[in-house]
Amino acid sequence: MGWREKITKAVTDRIRAYHSSPHDFDKVDMSKIGSGQGAQTYGHGFYAAESPAVSGQGGQYWQEFKSRFSGPELAAAEEMRLNNFDRAAAIDNMKAALAFRQKRYDTLLEGLRDNPRLHGAPTRESLAADRQVLELLESGKPVGPRTYEVDIKAKPEQLLDWDKPIGGQKAFDMLRQHWDRKLGDPDIIAERIGISPGSPGGRLHAGIGGLTQDYVGTANMLRDAGIPGIRYLDQGSRPRAQLENRLETLRDDEIYARANNVGIPDRLKQQITSIENQLGSMPPPTSNYVMFDPGIIDIVKKYGVPGIATGGIGAFTAQDSYEVPR
Repeated sequence: MGWREKITKAVTDRIRAYHSSPHDFDKVDMSKIGSGQGAQTYGHGFYAAESPAVSGQGGQYWQEFKSRFSGPELAAAEEMRLNNFDRAAAIDNMKAALAFRQKRYDTLLEGLRDNPRLHGAPTRESLAADRQVLELLESGKPVGPRTYEVDIKAKPEQLLDWDKPIGGQKAFDMLRQHWDRKLGDPDIIAERIGISPGSPGGRLHAGIGGLTQDYVGTANMLRDAGIPGIRYLDQGSRPRAQLENRLETLRDDEIYARANNVGIPDRLKQQITSIENQLGSMPPPTSNYVMFDPGIIDIVKKYGVPGIATGGIGAFTAQDSYEVPR
């Protein structure tokens, strides 16, 4: 059984994720890795995010990629963002704004071009630029950063979890079996690269990098072991993870006190209650993904992201999107 069969066998669930890019494509091409954002910090592969607030339309990476555009396309992309990516609304609002600016130009400014009090008023050039933006929006062409909604044919538990200890992770068990078949005693290899069951997945990834000498080799080793990719908490979820770790430590203290018939200090109770309350007000954690194989990634929608995003991004609609043909 090949590595792709290992990954996809008996997989009924898929991971839904989002990817923003300055590039337009219909399928994932691993040869283009590195042409996007970042420096492959969490491994070599295709990056996607569980949260649309990270990589959906108007999200963190969409905003960063927007700076790569200029002229009418940049202005049209911003107009789309201001209208929650509803192209019809963006066109209507652009028409209204253009009509107002044209009226000001026609009735108030003709013959007064040198009046310093009119600095910033419409000019022929700015009106022409507005018309270019409107024409681009009306053309139906995609504008600004591209957004992709993807299905990943894998289960989260198949991925190497960057943040959690490797002991007990299915990915580490599979990697040990791979080492045993291909390289030798997995315990000796683990000792050689300086890891233990308590090491986080990121430390394992770094250790493998010491064996393979590059991130591509590391990705290939994990993939050959039947591990389809890596998952790691996005930046917005890391404060929650820190609180959860702190709560676990405090609860260990509480369990110790009960087991030894020691009174539980009021301060310990207060700290536990405080953290529980904080966690109760936080959204569930979300992950980013680094996938090694384009064959298990399906682009299901392009440009639009349906549903409601969190994190203050606003409502996302499917009015500027289309289904990708299969």
